[in-house]
Amino acid sequence: MNKNYSVNGHSRSERERLDWLVGELTSRMGQNLSVSQEGAEELEPLIVCTSLVRLAFSHARAVSFLLREGLVESIAPLERTIYEIWVEFRYFVREGNKIENARRLMINAGLEFSEYAIKARRTLSAEAVRACLRSLRSYKLDFPEIYEAVRLQRKRRKYHWSGLSRSELVKKVATDITFYKGLSWEVHAVLSPIRDLSMPTEDDDDVINFQPVNDLEEQAELQAWTVGGMLYNLWNEYAYCFGFELVLLDDDEGDSQSSSNL
Repeated sequence: MNKNYSVNGHSRSERERLDWLVGELTSRMGQNLSVSQEGAEELEPLIVCTSLVRLAFSHARAVSFLLREGLVESIAPLERTIYEIWVEFRYFVREGNKIENARRLMINAGLEFSEYAIKARRTLSAEAVRACLRSLRSYKLDFPEIYEAVRLQRKRRKYHWSGLSRSELVKKVATDITFYKGLSWEVHAVLSPIRDLSMPTEDDDDVINFQPVNDLEEQAELQAWTVGGMLYNLWNEYAYCFGFELVLLDDDEGDSQSSSNL
C-alpha cells in the first residue's frame, strides 16, 4: 500500500498526505464558531458535530505523530476511535432529524453523567454536577417526549443515544463490518498471541519471540490512508452541513474518497 496523492501539484505518500491534512485543518479548528439568529435552531447540531470533529482531529494528530516516530503498533486504538466517531457523525447527520438527534444525544449524555455522579459525587465538582442537572431539567421540561424515550431506552440497557450498538451503527452507515472487527482485534490483542508469535529453537531451547507479521512500512501507509480518508470525509461533510470551507485535494474525484466506504 504505497499510493501517492497529489496535493497542490506535488505527489505525496499517504503519511505525507495525512501530515498535510492535519496542518491544513489546524488553523480551522482554532476558529471561533458563530450562529446567526436565523440559524439558532442549528446550534445544538453544530455543537454536537463540532465536538465530534474536534475529537477526531485530535486523535488524527496523535496518529500523525506516532507514524513519524515509527510507533505503528500503537495506532490501532486511535484508529478505531476515529472510525467510531466517523460512523457516529455519519449516522447523526444522515439518519432522522439532526436537531432531534442532538437533543437525544444531549439528554443521553446528561443521564449518563448524572448516573455516574450519584456514585462518584465525592470526587466531582459540585458546580459541574449542578450544571449537568440544570441542563437535564431544562431538556426534560422542553422536550418531555424525547426525554422519556431516551430514559426508557436506557432502562432497556441501550446506552447509546441512537438506541443502537456500535456494530449496528456501522451496519447502518458503512459497508463493511469486518473492517471494524479487524480494528477491535488489534485493540484487544485478540490475534497477537497466535499471529505475532514465533518460537525458533536455539541450542535445543525454544525461544519465545513476538514480532509483527505485517510489514510495518506497508501498515504505516495503510493506517495513514484510513485515518486521513476518514478525517478528510468527516471534515468535508461537516463543512457541507454547516457552511464551512471544504478541504480539497488536486485529485479530489479519485482515490481520496475511497475510504468513505470502509
